[in-house]
Amino acid sequence: MKILQFRGWDKDENKMLEPVELVKLLKQISRKDDNSTGGDAIRRHDIEWLQYTGLKDKNGKEIYEGDIIKYDEGDSSMGLPYAPFTYIVEWHGSGFMCVYPGIKDIFIDFPDNSMTEVKGNIYENPTLLK
Repeated sequence: MKILQFRGWDKDENKMLEPVELVKLLKQISRKDDNSTGGDAIRRHDIEWLQYTGLKDKNGKEIYEGDIIKYDEGDSSMGLPYAPFTYIVEWHGSGFMCVYPGIKDIFIDFPDNSMTEVKGNIYENPTLLK
C-alpha cells in the first residue's frame, strides 16, 4: 500500500510547509476550531496541497507537485547533443507528468530520475521558469 505524503504552500504566510510542519499546523488549527472538528478551520486556512510523487531526483531529494525540475538529456562527453530541459511537475489524470513551462498542452511521462534535479518550486522560485 502506497503511503500518501504531502507538503503545502501556505498562502497566508507565503511559505512552504514540509510534511512535519504541515501536520503541526493542522493540529494547531484543529485545537483552535470552535466546533472541535477541525474541518471548518482547516478549510478557512489557505493551503495549496502538493502531493509527493514517490520519486527522488539524482541527489535523493523528494519530488513533489509544483516542483521545477531540470532534466539533462544527452551526454556531451560522448559527442551527443546536450539539452537540459526545465519542467513543472503536475498531476494529469492518473499520474504525475512533466509539463513544459507556459505550454500546458504538451507534457511528457516522468523522465529517468538519474537525470533529473529539483531546482525549486513554482511558489518560491517562479523566476526559474523564465
